[in-house]
Amino acid sequence: MNNRFFSGISSPLPFIGRAGVSLLLALCCSVGLSAQTTKDPFPDVNYNRYPDNMTFLGQVRLGGEVQPNGTIVAVYCGDEIRGKGEVKRLNNKHDKCAKFNISGETKGDPLHFKVFTDGRVIEVDQGVTFSTNGKLGSTNEYYYIDLPVPVVTNSSSEGWSTTCLPFNAEIPEGVTVYAATGVEDSQLKVAKYEGKVLPANTPVLVESTGGNSFEWLSRITADKKPDVNIFKGTTEKTNVEAGTVYTLGHESSSGKIGFWRFSGTAVPANRAYLKVDDVGVKGFTWTEDDTDGIGLTPDPSPVREGSAGAVYDLSGRMVSPSNLPRGIYVMNGQKFIVK
Repeated sequence: MNNRFFSGISSPLPFIGRAGVSLLLALCCSVGLSAQTTKDPFPDVNYNRYPDNMTFLGQVRLGGEVQPNGTIVAVYCGDEIRGKGEVKRLNNKHDKCAKFNISGETKGDPLHFKVFTDGRVIEVDQGVTFSTNGKLGSTNEYYYIDLPVPVVTNSSSEGWSTTCLPFNAEIPEGVTVYAATGVEDSQLKVAKYEGKVLPANTPVLVESTGGNSFEWLSRITADKKPDVNIFKGTTEKTNVEAGTVYTLGHESSSGKIGFWRFSGTAVPANRAYLKVDDVGVKGFTWTEDDTDGIGLTPDPSPVREGSAGAVYDLSGRMVSPSNLPRGIYVMNGQKFIVK
């Protein structure tokens, strides 16, 4: 129903009169706008801006599952929306389909998809380009938009986790990520990542609300990768030699969260881990420090293997327990002061 439908009709319902028709039209437009505002996150398409069109007829799949009616498909060229349609039942033969036009004029303009499904927007670039009178799909063969499956991260009770994603992903609200910048004196150093969209294949340490879970959603563009990052990462299950890497977890005796020597032989998908040369360190922990805005500083008490009764200074160096100068030292994971 549109304005042109009403333009040549005195009154489709004679008993309510012309004024009633105007009121009815206003109510319909109001209801339609409200529904669009709450359901459709994409702007309207200006189909008059470009002289040419191509058609889209297809379905959306997520993890191989066709997405339901009500899903919204938008086609973009850069930041400009060029076409949009709702997945719905077209007729008895074609259900869960979207059918709409894509506007343009320059052959070869790159296009990508943004899909609103299950309350979130997922983006994907399938290498499609604009072609005048071109077709993406037909009644005989649908075009399929295959969305990257969101990666779910579960945080520890303290709010820590790691990830490494196979696609660019927007950093979820309330989540902060860190790159590992190095290991100095057996201590892990990290730096906050300032971008809003994490690039693909970037392993990071993640801080969030303790015990919660959240999704990483695919995006087309990303911010710059960290300049320095010694984390290694996995986007699928990765085999390693037992005892050669450090993974995030709780130390068995103290229960401390940190990167501890991994005794297994397979690191799960979408994880960050450490591989360092200082094989004498059992694990790396850290403490929060907001005084300088960096977010994290390393814990000054690295835990070493085979070091029961050994004494270390705050730089992690083993020192002789006899004739210690004044200062703070660590033995068996506990600090003590020599005055």
